Amino acid sequence: MRSLVSRITLASMLAGGAGVFACTADVHDNTISIPNATVSMSSSADTSDVTPNEQLPIHCDVQNVPLAEPDAQGASGGDAGTSSGPDAAAESGVASGADAGAPQGPSQNSDDTDYLEIHLDDESTPALLVTAQVTFTVTIPADIKAGDHKLICRVHKHDGSATNVVAELKITVKTTT
Repeated sequence: MRSLVSRITLASMLAGGAGVFACTADVHDNTISIPNATVSMSSSADTSDVTPNEQLPIHCDVQNVPLAEPDAQGASGGDAGTSSGPDAAAESGVASGADAGAPQGPSQNSDDTDYLEIHLDDESTPALLVTAQVTFTVTIPADIKAGDHKLICRVHKHDGSATNVVAELKITVKTTT
């Protein structure tokens, strides 16, 4: 009888302790680290004079990040993010006439690849764009208020996990009165 009580007590303590440990994990603020990966954003448009509904051209220079479209399955995908720009196409063996914004090259599977999420001001808002392209346009929301804002580009894994690879582009919105 004493053995049974001891086992029940021990089992209760272990079960209670496991619950405490499970509750202490902070999953929401964790990001995955990608060694030697970088991303930067630029635009050929005047970012100090942006208007609501404007389609802003963006280029992301992504290094050491294999990109594939978010809905990529299995072997479809690529690693355009390992290099970008005109010299990168020559280095990777991609024909000079290829779309510079498209992911290129094979990938083992979508678990090894990433994609970009573009947000306005705050990553808790819905993404303006989710893509694996390095050259794209972002439509500025029609209801945006005049003033300083920022576009945020973060690399995400295909399971939806955010990484520590992030870039920001400051914009100034001017509305007509």
